[in-house]
Amino acid sequence: MRTRQLHPTIAPGARSGRFEERRVFVDATPDEVWRALVDPARGGDMIPEASLGVPVGASWPAAGSHRPARIRIGLLSEAGRATSVEARPAATFWLRVESPSIRTDWTWRLEPVAGGTRVVHVGAISARSRLTAVLVRLGRRDLGAIVDEHLAAVARQVRRANGETESAA
Repeated sequence: MRTRQLHPTIAPGARSGRFEERRVFVDATPDEVWRALVDPARGGDMIPEASLGVPVGASWPAAGSHRPARIRIGLLSEAGRATSVEARPAATFWLRVESPSIRTDWTWRLEPVAGGTRVVHVGAISARSRLTAVLVRLGRRDLGAIVDEHLAAVARQVRRANGETESAA
């Protein structure tokens, strides 16, 4: 059987085939957005449904590096692992957070545009069982809303790093 590519930035094998893509303009350079995005101290701010632990080793966010995680989506809450699948500074970051019951894939593509950066964010959630799918759905959070929340967190973090206040947004 042939595996089909679901999205250019999401690997084959996301069983649900469901992904969401959103875009936002950030008034900062791709380097500034990158630093805010991969800051190990801010992982929980960027992905609220996954509490990310301290990176294992000093190589974070290099591809292949990982850190412990706790996934909370809907009624599901379990220990897992976050892995940096792809990390190209100021260009692309792909983070996979998975546990025995679920896998999430989150990618951010940073595109320089006049006056700032377009951040393209794609998210996919793949339940590994029907029970897990039910537990996730009972949370009543749409994948699109989660992706929007991630983008808002990135924009907030960039503003904080640049010394702007929330009211300036």
